[in-house]
Amino acid sequence: MQRSSWRLFATPSRNGLMEYSRNIGLVCSVDQECGKIMSEMRDIKYLHTGPVTLLSGSIGRKKVILVITGIGKVNASHGATILTGEYRPSCVINFGIGGCYPASGLSIGDVAVASKEFYADEGVIMGDRFFSMEEAGMAILQIGRKRYYNEFHPGAALMRIFRKKVAGMPINTGYGIFLTVSSVSGTIRRSEYLERSFGGVCENMEGAAVFHVAHMYKTACFEVRGISNIAGIRDKRKWNFRKAAENCQAVLLEFIGGL
Repeated sequence: MQRSSWRLFATPSRNGLMEYSRNIGLVCSVDQECGKIMSEMRDIKYLHTGPVTLLSGSIGRKKVILVITGIGKVNASHGATILTGEYRPSCVINFGIGGCYPASGLSIGDVAVASKEFYADEGVIMGDRFFSMEEAGMAILQIGRKRYYNEFHPGAALMRIFRKKVAGMPINTGYGIFLTVSSVSGTIRRSEYLERSFGGVCENMEGAAVFHVAHMYKTACFEVRGISNIAGIRDKRKWNFRKAAENCQAVLLEFIGGL
């Protein structure tokens, strides 16, 4: 497969911002999270790698590559690895929906941005206590002398650009720790436990895996999600998937325009 031209790290532009205009990588888990993004893409080409299909195109003057991975860490890491390893985007943006924790201050339809991603169930459970990978003395990734345990951080330059671009939008946006889990919270008791234990504002099933892969390839990463429900409330009559997805994509499109 022919690889597109790429840069691992962005370079300063004339206005002092960072240029992320070539091959912006976009990652979501299901079709319903990216309908608006796909409708805005032009000159779409379908790229096939094994069971994964990626969509290459442009949004405005920006080149983008979108991969819809499927739900969960393995699907997310598989898709993100193909995207990042084969096509070398200048940055990777994970987007979609998520559940907010009860005391997060977020509401359904708001947009949440990850100040860091945390694997909330990678570690050791002894009795009633959870020990993180760092407490257990087991790094899950090492690059040079840098060891990574449960947490990964977004690109600082991307965060600055995002804050500037969305400042005037009428969609409420919150920032905080995202928790990636294999089993989403099925009760308020469980969601409150995770919230207390890790200080999370948003729960999802893919984000830390996408950040993990991006760090492997030394590629700047970012994550934004629309809030569809309160984590722990499984009554889907109280969810609003559509509003969450629409608001997330509206913010994401504004962000892409500033890269």
